[in-house]
Amino acid sequence: GKVYEFNEADQSCGLATIDHWLDVVGHGRANVSPDKIPWDAIKTLLTQSVYGGRIDNDFDKQLLESFVESLFKAQSFDLDFALVQDSDSADVAIPEGTKPEHFLAWVQQLPEREPPTWLGLPSNAEKLLLIAKGHSLMGKVRRMKSLTDDEEAVYTPGESDGGASVDPSAATASTDSAGAATQPAWMRTIASLTATWLDVLPASVTTMVKDVERMKSPLFRVFARENQVGRSLLNTVRRDMQDLVQVCAGTLKQTNHLRSLLDDFNKGTIPTHWQRYKVPQTFTMTQWLGDFQQRLTQLGTIAQCVTAGGELDRLAIWFGGLFYPEAFITATRQAVAQRMGWSLEQLQMVLELGQGSVPGNDMDVDGGAPAEADLAAFRVTGLRIEGGHLAKGGNLELSPSASKLPVSQIRWLNKSDPATAALVDPNQPGRATLPVYLNADRRELLFSIPVQVHAQDTLKMSQRAVAVVAGV
Repeated sequence: GKVYEFNEADQSCGLATIDHWLDVVGHGRANVSPDKIPWDAIKTLLTQSVYGGRIDNDFDKQLLESFVESLFKAQSFDLDFALVQDSDSADVAIPEGTKPEHFLAWVQQLPEREPPTWLGLPSNAEKLLLIAKGHSLMGKVRRMKSLTDDEEAVYTPGESDGGASVDPSAATASTDSAGAATQPAWMRTIASLTATWLDVLPASVTTMVKDVERMKSPLFRVFARENQVGRSLLNTVRRDMQDLVQVCAGTLKQTNHLRSLLDDFNKGTIPTHWQRYKVPQTFTMTQWLGDFQQRLTQLGTIAQCVTAGGELDRLAIWFGGLFYPEAFITATRQAVAQRMGWSLEQLQMVLELGQGSVPGNDMDVDGGAPAEADLAAFRVTGLRIEGGHLAKGGNLELSPSASKLPVSQIRWLNKSDPATAALVDPNQPGRATLPVYLNADRRELLFSIPVQVHAQDTLKMSQRAVAVVAGV
């Protein structure tokens, strides 16, 4: 996520803002009734100017507002007011007293290491950070070991065992006196890796045949484009790997393009010309190839559905695994507008979590048209929620880990319907707004959805940064 550089100047400005409004209300008096303090003015200035002026993400702003809202209110002057409501231990209550030494003594009694729950984070937040750092460290160690092996195994021809090492991108397979090909360690690894992935990746993806009738469907058009992009990228990947196999065998001369590929494979980075869709920046080549293979599998299923004359509406789509997921969302909107005779401006999208597994709406490639009630709904899969889980009854509850969601539905509603306005109103009791991100790194926001939560968890949903992830 994005980092905001707040500093002591922001803190000083915030304190000055609070002092100013207390002076305005107090008119020189030493004591002011909490009910007389202009809480709305203070909260607005803190969330929109002092700190909020630097925040350009709506959900980061929600997080700031949740903290300000929970602390800056008249109840904070009550003796039993809890600064932190910790479910794992005793609540942190506001200190008693009115003098500075009372507050200093309270501060001295706080534990040396404050639990992450005091900041609204899950209790295992530090453990999750350490796990992430551990994975990153192990990846760097493996990469460093690979480079060290290269330096030990690669020598210039004609040199003794003490010869100088050469750049892996410039190395080639050589032949010893017995005629057997000798390869450096990194080249043997690349040869093995490319051979494995050439077996795993499909040789081709079925082409979606276009005709006049099919091209009238927004869903067909978007899937036809996905199919074309997938086939083109697959051809590029397989051709590059086949060339690398020949280079490692010494039967193909290296070019600048192939040297660049060898360097990428050796380092485990994704070649630039393969990066035609968005994945997490920390993705290695092995992760990318596994993800690409899953995307191709879905494209093959969609193409088979069209070939068999099935309805695309009946497929449960992993829209986070599409090359252009935003185009799929737009296509569903256009499809509903065509079917229902509504204008695009009238449509409001909701994501019904866990409500996609309904009778008569299975993944049947020849099951006929969807029922009337489902003309505005599209089944989606592959979603997971971070920081929460879906409880019985449809409510979203907090959780310290991520959980996979069952098949869900994207549904388009008519804004003119009063029930729609009530359903998407974020100010309704027990209602929270969650972001839906493309990938786990949360760099690409797709859209936001209203969800039903317990009333006491409304602010915590923002503080725990609960979100739905559609991709990887």
